[in-house]
Amino acid sequence: MLKSYIVLFFILLTISLFAQTQEDIEYALNEIAKPLGGVVNDAVLQDANTLGGLPHFQITGGINLRTVTFRDPNNPENNEEWTAGAISFEGRVGLFKGKSIAPTIGGFGSADLLLRLAFYPMGEENDKYFVPLFGLGLKLGILRESLITPAISITGQYTGSSKFELIDEESETYAEFTMKVFSLRADVSKNLFIVTPYVGFGFNINSLEADIWYYDQFYSPVYDTYEVSPSATRFYAGLHKQLFFIGINLEGGLSGDTFYWALGLSAGI
Repeated sequence: MLKSYIVLFFILLTISLFAQTQEDIEYALNEIAKPLGGVVNDAVLQDANTLGGLPHFQITGGINLRTVTFRDPNNPENNEEWTAGAISFEGRVGLFKGKSIAPTIGGFGSADLLLRLAFYPMGEENDKYFVPLFGLGLKLGILRESLITPAISITGQYTGSSKFELIDEESETYAEFTMKVFSLRADVSKNLFIVTPYVGFGFNINSLEADIWYYDQFYSPVYDTYEVSPSATRFYAGLHKQLFFIGINLEGGLSGDTFYWALGLSAGI
C-alpha cells in the first residue's frame, strides 16, 4: 500500500495491524523510529565549508523524501509501504573564522551555529497536521576549501519534538509520542567551478518514547510505556550550485537500509 508522503498515520496503523504482544510493539516502534528520525534529520543540503565567522549567515529550506517499508515479523508477505517526507528550515550563523595553519591551509577551528525547524506530516487525507521538531547543532571546520584543498567539517546536531498524540478509532488505540534525534556526521566538498559536489557519512540515534493505550488479543485494555533508541548509519552525496547569494542543493543517500533524496534552496551572505 503506497500513500502520499503527506498522509502519514502509520504509527498507529502499524501497531493496530501487526502488534499482538509487547515484543511486537517494541519491534514496530524500533522499525518506525529508524526512518522517522532520518526523515527529519538526514538532509544536509550544504557543502562542507563553514561560513567564516560573523556576520555571515545562511537560511536553507528543503524537503526530504523516502520510501519506507514495514515488514511484519509474523507474516513476511504482509508488508506496508509508505512514501515518507518532511519539510525543514535551517538557519546557520558563522561563529568563528578559524585559523590558518599553513599557506593555503586555513579554517581550522572555524564554527557555525545551526538552528533547525522541521515539520513532519501526520494524519489522514481529510485530517492532516504537522508535528514540529526543533534542533540545535554545531558545525566545526577542520579545513577550509582553497585552490588545492577540499573543505572538511564535522557536525553534531540534536533535534526533538514536543509530545504529540495519535488516535485510531477503529482499533481503539491511543498513543502519545516524543521523538528525539542525535546525529553526528563528517563532510568533504570541493568547488569544481561549475558545481560543488559534497559527500559525507555519519550516524543517527533515533529515540522514540511512547505511551500507548490499546486492547490486546483478549480485548482487555492495556497501557504500556516504551522507549526505543535504534541507530542508523548514513552515507550521502550531493551537488551545490551557487548563483550570487542563492544556493541550490540536490542530495541523495542511504540511511540505514533506506534510500532518500532531498532538494533545498538557501540564501545568505
